[in-house]
Amino acid sequence: MTENVTIYIPTYNAEKTISFSIEALLKQTLVPNQIIVINDCSTDDTLKNIILYKDKIEIINNKINKGLGYCRNLGIKLAKN
Repeated sequence: MTENVTIYIPTYNAEKTISFSIEALLKQTLVPNQIIVINDCSTDDTLKNIILYKDKIEIINNKINKGLGYCRNLGIKLAKN
């Protein structure tokens, strides 16, 4: 049985943890069909770390910081599953 799973990760200044989070998702027994990472205008190297996974995830890069609530709602809106 195939299950469709979408995971979204809203992130802001998470350069120290975002790679670990993405790697953990990619190593799951049931790998999500869709992984969306929403970078909320981070001022550190979060975006550089996310871009390393561009072939495996969808990246949304907010041009201005819009807050956690906005990013969560955007993730739900973009989820296909």
